[in-house]
Amino acid sequence: MRKTIESEGDRTFKLGSGTTSGYGRYVKSLGEPVTDLEDPDQMLWLRSLIWPDHVGRQERLTAAIEVGRENPPQIVEGDASVELPLLLAEAPDQTTLCVYGTHTLYQFPREARVATLKAMQAASRQRTVHFLGMEGTGQDFSELRWTVYEDGERSTRVLARCNPHGRWLEWLG
Repeated sequence: MRKTIESEGDRTFKLGSGTTSGYGRYVKSLGEPVTDLEDPDQMLWLRSLIWPDHVGRQERLTAAIEVGRENPPQIVEGDASVELPLLLAEAPDQTTLCVYGTHTLYQFPREARVATLKAMQAASRQRTVHFLGMEGTGQDFSELRWTVYEDGERSTRVLARCNPHGRWLEWLG
């Protein structure tokens, strides 16, 4: 069943603050370029990336900017294939390792993409790593995939087909 995603005004999902189950929030973002959410010029540039007739996407961006301002993640600039192994190794033991990317891997040079995926596989020899990724399929939809790396092995499940710009989602489970 395909669901259309509508903007629901002020109903947004926000990252929690404080602690959960005694563990602090641990979120790191890895990538370039870093956008300063307080810089009006950078916000104007970011908004310019959304097509003018996509009002819902503009609304979701506005909500996301507010979440980012209220709960800023620590941002690490650099090459994911180099930095990700270090970030996975330094994550607190009590946390679940979850890496996510949205239309990201296809932008990496092949060697960096392979190294990034191998980094998650290698880290899984110590503890489970979850990778939630949405990537293109070469068709008119993207796929949301959940890959679990455990004991050096990988298993992947397609969770959904979706519009690359968030307009609809077909949940496959």
